Amino acid sequence: MGDNSASSSGSADTSTSDAAHHPEQEINVLITGFGPFKAQYPINPSWEIARSLPSTLRLPPSPRAPGGTKVNLRVHPRAIRVAYAVVESVVPGLWEGEDGWRPDWGVHIGMAAGREFYCLEKRAAGFGYAVGDVEGCLPEKSGVVGEVLEPAIVVEDVVGVWKGRVGGADVRASEDAGRYLCEYILHESLGFLRGGEREGKCLFLHVPAGVKEVDVERGRRVVLGLVEAVVEVGWEGEVRERGGGGEKVAVKGFVGGGSVRERVGL
Repeated sequence: MGDNSASSSGSADTSTSDAAHHPEQEINVLITGFGPFKAQYPINPSWEIARSLPSTLRLPPSPRAPGGTKVNLRVHPRAIRVAYAVVESVVPGLWEGEDGWRPDWGVHIGMAAGREFYCLEKRAAGFGYAVGDVEGCLPEKSGVVGEVLEPAIVVEDVVGVWKGRVGGADVRASEDAGRYLCEYILHESLGFLRGGEREGKCLFLHVPAGVKEVDVERGRRVVLGLVEAVVEVGWEGEVRERGGGGEKVAVKGFVGGGSVRERVGL
């Protein structure tokens, strides 16, 4: 792990009079990374980045959280093996909170060899997995038809905010997660969360293959910037403040795309 805690680069003093009248918002965020990928990549940058993250990130007061936000980052203690069966067995425990710690949302991290940029995936398919894992196995979802699931957040909105939090790193939205373990774990998580209050609350981040110290540090900043951006944009289904008159809007999200906004008298 890295430092025990971190603050947003633009953090204001949370002792301001505005923050003093509001409780601090607290969020639990799950982070995972993958293990070695065949002989070419004995060190997976996704795991190096994940395990470098602080355990706590404090964000300054904002219109959506006037008391500031404390983000508890929980990195899964082991790199996830690049195997379909392992992903299937691990995913439920990630979200059920085996030791009593329950994530509100999560970010899976994986490597995209050949890319020199970071990308946030917009969807995950439940079919078309034709490349064997590190054990040479294929999942049942290797057919040509199936469902496509999407995070319950507008990825382009997140990327728009994220770009201002990463010190010039190249971050983008992606339409193609690769039909391999990266896309597979996102689909498994979105499927597991379906029907509950955390429906759609999972993202996948692809990172470049570099594992030098400078690469890991850049990746660390990118992940923390992503967490900040997601907190600022907000998940569909959360109550958001709008305008200066105390009016609030409840946003209902649907996995698969789209949202319906309803005014509520709060």
